[in-house]
Amino acid sequence: MSGQADGGRGLLTVQAGGERLGLPLELVREVVELDGELAPVVGAPEWLAGLLNHHGQVVAVLRPAALLDAGAAGAGRQVVLLELEDYRLGLLVEKVETVEQVPAEKQGLGGGLGWHQGGPLRVLDRLAWQRLVDGRLAGRVEKGPPGG
Repeated sequence: MSGQADGGRGLLTVQAGGERLGLPLELVREVVELDGELAPVVGAPEWLAGLLNHHGQVVAVLRPAALLDAGAAGAGRQVVLLELEDYRLGLLVEKVETVEQVPAEKQGLGGGLGWHQGGPLRVLDRLAWQRLVDGRLAGRVEKGPPGG
């Protein structure tokens, strides 16, 4: 990729709970339009939207706004499927914005908060998502992204 030499990274930018998130393209497997409802999980925490049957594979779909304590989530109908080290998960988002190369200086450090196209952009890399999800699954109360 051409932007990689200058420290840039290909990102899929999305809207989730009024916040813009940058998802590294190397994590994104697919964007799925929901044509029905997610299967509910009884007693699930607020950040777990439900389960999606995607080509015979059950995928947990998370609400990134609740997971990141970023505010109330809107009525998302798009699921971004991410491939992490140990599992695949979905993120329920209100809007998929763009796919583009974003220079490293606009991404923040360590996958944190940066500034891009006139507004804040929170970029979380594979390790940040893994820690955040693992922490929530383990029952730890972590506010916001790990290390941030």
